[in-house]
Formats: sequence, C-alpha cells, structure tokens
Amino acid sequence: MPAKPITCHAREAKQAEFVKLAQGSREGVNLGLRAYENYKFALADLLRSASVHSGSMGDDWRDRLRDLFARLAEDRFNVVFVGRFSRGKTSLMNALLATDRLPTGIVPITSVITSIGYGSSEKAIIKYGSRLLDSPIAMEELPLYITQHGNPGNVRGVKQVEVQLPVGMLRRGFHFVDTPGVGSAVTENTRTTENFLPEGDAFILVTSYDSALSDEEFQFLRSITAAGKPLFVAVNKQDLLSPEEREGALNYIRDQIDTLNGESRRLFSVSAREGLQAKLSADGDKVEESGIAAFERELQRFLLSEKEAEFLRSFYARSVELLSELPSQASKPLLNRLDELRRDSPLASAGKAMPASRSIRISEARPVGSCVVCRDVHEALWRYLSQLQYDISFDENVRTLFTQRGGLCSFHSWQLESLSSPQGLSSGFPPLLESLAAQLREIANEGGEARNVSIKVRAIAYSQASCLVCHHRAATEKETLLGLAAGLNENGSPGALPTLCMPHFTMLLPAIDDIKIIRQLTLRQAEVIERLAEDMRRYALKHDAVRRFLASAEETAAAAQALKLFAGHRQLGFPHDEHLHKWWTSGAGARHVIS
Repeated sequence: MPAKPITCHAREAKQAEFVKLAQGSREGVNLGLRAYENYKFALADLLRSASVHSGSMGDDWRDRLRDLFARLAEDRFNVVFVGRFSRGKTSLMNALLATDRLPTGIVPITSVITSIGYGSSEKAIIKYGSRLLDSPIAMEELPLYITQHGNPGNVRGVKQVEVQLPVGMLRRGFHFVDTPGVGSAVTENTRTTENFLPEGDAFILVTSYDSALSDEEFQFLRSITAAGKPLFVAVNKQDLLSPEEREGALNYIRDQIDTLNGESRRLFSVSAREGLQAKLSADGDKVEESGIAAFERELQRFLLSEKEAEFLRSFYARSVELLSELPSQASKPLLNRLDELRRDSPLASAGKAMPASRSIRISEARPVGSCVVCRDVHEALWRYLSQLQYDISFDENVRTLFTQRGGLCSFHSWQLESLSSPQGLSSGFPPLLESLAAQLREIANEGGEARNVSIKVRAIAYSQASCLVCHHRAATEKETLLGLAAGLNENGSPGALPTLCMPHFTMLLPAIDDIKIIRQLTLRQAEVIERLAEDMRRYALKHDAVRRFLASAEETAAAAQALKLFAGHRQLGFPHDEHLHKWWTSGAGARHVIS
C-alpha cells in the first residue's frame, strides 16, 4: 500500500514538535561518550526496523535512509565555512588545521563543495554528479577541479571533493566544508552554497575588515540565526588595520548580530595568513596575536562539548521526516519508539549531572603505535632463534648445552621449528630426545609410588625456567625497560613515551620513582586504550551499516591493535612461564629484577 501523503504543514509541525522535544539547553551540554555511543546503536536499530518497509517506498526514500545510516555510522558533523569570494575561507581552514594543503589564491573557487575530514593518510577524492566512478587524485591536482581557472563553470561535472587529512581535530567525525561562497559573480557558486546549507550542522561566516559584513553576508547571518543553527563569525585580515580601526568594525558587526538575537560571544578577529605562518613555524606567541588561538579554543570547546547534542538534534529532524512518510500503520510505532528514545536520550539528561565530555587528549594527536618493548624483544628473539637453529645443527658445544638445559619451552620450541628445516631439526634434536628418553626410563625403573613418578615426569617435561630463549627474552626486556625508566626518572615527565602493551606497562611501573610520573603514565595508558575502544566501536557500526569503506586505517586495524595492547605481541606468548609471570605480576619481584 503506497504511503499516505502528508501536507508540508503537517510534516513541519511534526518535525518542529520533535525538534522542540529534543532541544536542551545548549550552554553546558556535556554528553557522556559511552551514553552517546550506545544511543547511536539504538538509533541504528530503529533505522533497521524502518528499512523492512523500504520495498514499498521510492528510490528517493531509500536513498535518504541510506544517507541516515551513513551519517550515523561516520558520526559526521559538518562545519560549513561560508562568505563572499576572497574573504579567506580556505586560508582560515588551513590555519585551523595547521596545513597549507588546501589551495588558496585570487582565483575564485568554482561551484564545487570541498569537504575535509579525517584520514590515516593524505588523500583527495573527486565525486562526480554523473555515474562516473569516484576518482582519487594527488593533492597537488586539487586546483584543476575546484578553481574557476582549472575547472571553469565546473565543466568537469564535479559534484563534491572529499579531502582526507591526518589531523587529530577531525578524527571524531568533524568535517570542515569549504563552499564556493555567497554573492559570487558566478551565479552557480551562490546556488551551490545555498543548496548545501541544509547539510550544515554548524556554520562559520568568514567576512573581512576590508568590507565587513556585506548585504549578502548579513542575509545569510539572518537565515542561519533564524534556523537556530550554531554560528561563528570570523572577521579576517586584522593585520590590515590598527587596533582602533578593528574595534570600530567589530562593534558594528556586534551590533548587527545583536539585532538578530545572535551570540556575539562567537565573534572573532583573526588573521588567517599570519596564523598559518605562525603555526607552521611553531610560534605560539604569534598564533595568539593572530587571533587564531582564541577562535580555535572556542571552536574546539563547542565541537567537543556540544557537537553530540547538535548531531542528535539534526538526526532527529531527519528521522522524523523520513519515518512520517511511511504508511501510518508502520510510521506510528516507529515514531513512538523514536519518542521513547528521545525521553531516554543523553539530551534528556542535559540538566542532570553527567560525565564531562572529552577534551582533545594526547592519544588524539597520533595513531596508536605498537609496544616498543614487544618490538625490541621480537626482533631480538628472531635473530637469536635464527642463530640457534643453525648452531644446534652444526655446533657441538651449543647442541650439548641445548640438551643439558632440556631444550626450550613448548612455545619457543614451535618458534624454533618455524625457522628450521626438517634436516636441521633432525640434526639438532636427537640428542635432546635421547636424553629425555633415558630420563624417562630411569624414572620408570626406579619404581615408587604413582604420585612420585608423576611428579618426576612433570619436572623433566616442563623445565621452562631453563629455556635459553626465555632467558634471552628476559635480558632484552630488562635492557629496554631500564632505558625507558632511566629516561623517565631523569626527565621527570613521560613526554613522548611510546606505546606499551599492558604486560610491559606493568613491568615498567615498579622501576619509576615518582608517583606523579606513574599517574601520568597510567592516565596516558587509559587514553590509548580508550582510543582503541572507540575505533573498534566505530568500525563495528560502519560494518553493520554497510559502510566499511568509511572506516579509517586505524579503525580497520583497531581489533588487532587492541589485542596486541591488551595481551602483548602474540609471538612473545604472555605469560610464557611461571618465573617470568611472577616477574611482571608481582610489584616487588618486578622491582627486584628490573633494578
């Protein structure tokens, strides 16, 4: 049965009702990460229930449903930069992201939306309006697709350009969107910008001191304020005026914002050009002077403390509109469920005491690496085992020692096998096996009680404490951990400490003297683990939403990386025997061995 059409008025009223219900006080909204993530999963379940009715709906409805899944899976939050041509929108984005990779210049940008999001490596992808396949290009080729000079009138038929940059600020789903501008001499540019505005979750209006707040920009300011969307106003090119002249222009813009009941606290004076130069040269004082630092602090505060709430508000509005178009017998229970979710949502708890939203942490800034101790030990053991498999075949002294020590533990015996040939094993192992057989025969001939025989057999079969490779491993671990501990004790700060797996992390702590350093290390370890957990959850959601291509390299590798962090490298076999197990589980024992 086809869906019963609903009037625009009814749809707008229903949407307004749900949006109003979802509204919470924007100031001070802090959504706990765990509650927010779990809530996204509940919304995904609701969309799956709606998808069973997609067969009776049109292609447009199914496309919008897929778009909702995609937005939920990637948790995309569009921060849209708008303004007239030559205001410095792209320069400001470069300054905020501390990169000069986005093309700027005096040539107008063509009618193409450019979205900048997180990627494990630098990449640009061209998306066409036709059915042409997406096309990856080098960053240096971007001007050929997004400028009026390289792509006049958008003759290439580009619909959107997606740029991926390894910038920590973008990692949590933020996308900076560069628009062609408003009031452009190229009419299509203005139309493209206006058509994209509904996709925006927050807006940054970039004007400049040379002609602050044009008529087109003021009209845009009016429409965004009326829509209740978060808005920042950045007045660029402050380096062109004296402080007194700047203050006069800012007062004028502030008065205009006040007439619209806007938030003048989100008005900032900046020099994108000087800010970018200062960031690239790591000059903190110059970054402050450029105004970029103050703007960036407020923007980050908004993105990290209010982004979740804004995302859910936008998602609610889209979900209500979509579900309302289903036949009434299908839409009513789904809308009721959505209403129940709203009442249980983090937004409904905005006025209650909730866990503070996360700030940008150490672990946000770079991908989680492998445990440096595991790496050193693994490399050392590979070299040692490679030499050992040769020596027990050709060196009588080593073969004798190998036999006297009872061979290797079970784990390292199989590692030795992986590096040896059948001929090598057949040359080196017989003396060991013959010695083992002789000991078993001797035990059997001694007789005695059954329990005593069992104990004696176990003693010769599990002589791991004498394993040559285990002892070499212990020496390598000790050397690496001593080096890390010495550096920490000397510098008094963890600094850029590399990643450690949990087994080696617990072995390091007893060698640290300062409790403050131990606390810092422990907090950093928690941040690294939390980051991996987030990446795994994001990957699972994207996989469930059939959006695996959205997963970053870190998210794809998160499961394997988490196991390495939790249990140590699998080629090291934690815990490999009782002796070393006691070493890293006993604080006193660890301190004794390391020191």
